[in-house]
Amino acid sequence: MMMMTLSGIHCRMSSTWRSVIPMPLAAEDPQILTRFLCLADIKGGVCHRDLKNELGLLQSRVSKLTDRLLELKWVRVVPKPAGDRRMRFVQTTPEAVRVMRSVEA
Repeated sequence: MMMMTLSGIHCRMSSTWRSVIPMPLAAEDPQILTRFLCLADIKGGVCHRDLKNELGLLQSRVSKLTDRLLELKWVRVVPKPAGDRRMRFVQTTPEAVRVMRSVEA
């Protein structure tokens, strides 16, 4: 049995990523996209400020990625808690969870 090299593993993972992830997201950093979706996969969703802080991204980058995910229906806007003044809360959709699980398989 031949041991797979790191470059072989990387190529296989990259190929799987590009074949499963929709084109508008295929160029995204897999680590950032995966982390974003994990953070938003909670009851009540997550706000942009928390995503920005957790991902270490600029607010504009978080907004652009959120908009792209909303267009693809990978996240949805959820009502924010009463009295919360933050802009919008997003939550990962079952479709995004399904696709990401297929990448892991």
